[in-house]
Amino acid sequence: MTNVDFDALRLDLRRLREEASSRNQPATEGIARLRKLLADVNGEEERFQLYLMLELELQLNGDYFAALDVTTARWNEFRDIASQCGLGEALMNCKRHNEGMAKFKSAFQKAVEEKKLVNMSFEYLARGSLQTRDIETLKIAAGQLLQLPIDYTENDIPMESDWLDDAQELGLANDIINAIIRRARAQKSMLD
Repeated sequence: MTNVDFDALRLDLRRLREEASSRNQPATEGIARLRKLLADVNGEEERFQLYLMLELELQLNGDYFAALDVTTARWNEFRDIASQCGLGEALMNCKRHNEGMAKFKSAFQKAVEEKKLVNMSFEYLARGSLQTRDIETLKIAAGQLLQLPIDYTENDIPMESDWLDDAQELGLANDIINAIIRRARAQKSMLD
């Protein structure tokens, strides 16, 4: 069994990316190292982190289809909300918007049912809706989110609001936007 020092690995991957960039080449050495580590590691948490790191390295290299393969493998192994959102994002990056949106919708519903990662999955769905210009899906999901108590979810990220200007531009009603902002502020104050 291999124990991974993730701080050292991150620094090494950054160094390899910088070296490859200085030679104007793709950073394939870090990708190969991550693939080997993933093959050698059995621990669930370590495997999950290695998948995330490998996906990111592939995306940074512009290899979205390989990143989709890795994200699919992560989803098949873990079947969790975060992996499903990641798979949706990978599908969107490969211009498979309908499949990506289906993953986002399913992840949001699963998050609501399990009472965890609701904010995270909603934001993936919101950003996917904006990317595909699907205001109706966004309105429905926002309505569902706003019906939930503020303290409904556990193990979640704080609600972000960087996407709200785009949502307003696309036609999301100001009262919904304001309600999302109030919800985000209330959740943030609960964490402080």
